Amino acid sequence: MIAARQTQSFQALLRVSVFCILTVSYLVTAPEYHTTAIDSYYFAEIISQHDLFEAPVRLLLWLSSMQVLYRIVSVFQAEPDPFVILSIANAIFASLSVILLERLLSRQFAVPSPASWLTAITFGVSYGTWRYATELEVYPSAMLFTIVLLTLAFSTAGMKPPARSRRIWITAIAGAVASFFYQPLGIVAGIAIPVFFLSRRVLKDLIQYCAIYGLFLAAGFLSLARTGGSSDPLHTILDTDGKVVVLPDMVSLSASAVAFFQNLLSANWMFAFQPTRDVIESKFADHFMHELVATDPAYWGYRLFLLTIPAALVLLLLAVIRVLKARERRPLTSPELSAISLLTVQALMVLGLHPEGFEAWLPTLVPVFLLLGSRISGPLQRSGHVSVLVLIVAVFGVHNWFAGVGVFANATRDYNRILAEPAITRLGEKDLVIIGADWPLFKYLNYVGAADTIFAKDTQTDVILSRLEGTIDSGHQVMIYPDVIAPSALALKQARNLTEVYSKMPKQAIANGEKIEFGDLGYGLLLRKE
Repeated sequence: MIAARQTQSFQALLRVSVFCILTVSYLVTAPEYHTTAIDSYYFAEIISQHDLFEAPVRLLLWLSSMQVLYRIVSVFQAEPDPFVILSIANAIFASLSVILLERLLSRQFAVPSPASWLTAITFGVSYGTWRYATELEVYPSAMLFTIVLLTLAFSTAGMKPPARSRRIWITAIAGAVASFFYQPLGIVAGIAIPVFFLSRRVLKDLIQYCAIYGLFLAAGFLSLARTGGSSDPLHTILDTDGKVVVLPDMVSLSASAVAFFQNLLSANWMFAFQPTRDVIESKFADHFMHELVATDPAYWGYRLFLLTIPAALVLLLLAVIRVLKARERRPLTSPELSAISLLTVQALMVLGLHPEGFEAWLPTLVPVFLLLGSRISGPLQRSGHVSVLVLIVAVFGVHNWFAGVGVFANATRDYNRILAEPAITRLGEKDLVIIGADWPLFKYLNYVGAADTIFAKDTQTDVILSRLEGTIDSGHQVMIYPDVIAPSALALKQARNLTEVYSKMPKQAIANGEKIEFGDLGYGLLLRKE
């Protein structure tokens, strides 16, 4: 009895210690380069400047929750920075995810300690988790929600009927809430958890969960429709931003493999060498490349991959060989089947909609590490090779800092900041900025710039020309960005009106405009009344 209490006390102290160390580490290493997280400034604008609960339906609960948090902090501090608030909150969410993942591995997947801890910490220092642990994004809280939902569902297995029924109710209601919090959480609540109940062959639990989950999900859609949040909330919450499900070609499959493994080990080292940059530039848009490599070209950490990538591959290969030699054969458990179903459906969704998207693969991290812990880490420890796991943690941590998160440590090299600087330093409230199809820059200038900004892609040509002429005639300035003057092939594909917009601008104003150089991105024009 005393030994058991001492063990529990040690585990509690360990959890608190790991939580504190991770939270502080995330905050200390927080990237200030936000351009690659495309929607961050858009979310910051909604959280800090929009009315409460007037957020897009697809992220309604998450953004509304962050709005409430922002207003609570505003009581104690005037005009707080939403990036700071969300950085602290998400660091806490990410650290809690690591702690609860270890608990899930040890209790539901029978992974012994320290293998459960080493697996969870590897999850914590994987590039996807670390990169977004302090970003103004939904992913840290979504990962935490995933782990909590799975923990609630899996814990029903050892409960007696009255307590089990209550836990199923809690799980179903939480699942319905999660489905409105972030779209892919609907896969957890609507597929992975039913698979768990189905695999246990307890039909009563499955029916009870699905009935309650379906009831509260329907109530949520009805509430959205009645409050005017959307005329068609089901269509809105299932919206894919115009993307159509298609079978990926070989190029997309190759890109998806890079995007998936980028969440484990950062692939930012690819931008350290001109040959690899040339290959990527030939496959992707120039804007994509510039926003990723606008960091200090002299940064040496990129090149550490020459040691860490081979080390990681050797260690992972060694781990697999050791597990195969151990010949530990056992049938798939219900939690494992649930994790497999979650990973499979999430992967199919990403492959069909956005195979090359780094962020799109982030939700797969939780089921990946649950399965790695169960089928790799656990057998490694039981066969006496836990040292391999220690080395994997070390290699992941070193690589994902020096060749990953550390790349974005220099805020002065943030692509948005560099490109927006001419407008911010030259223009005032009554001036105008015209941007072609650069969504992240548009949202950044909306958030930090003084001048009004037009996004040409979503604005009719005659409206743009009218605003331009009116601003100049009233004695104020207009800045035209390079993607309007000489749009890239990608920009033209996204916004066919760009060529028409520039060609119809007043010729005299263009001729007298001040040329603003943007380096290898081209040039802009600053127009004013002569």
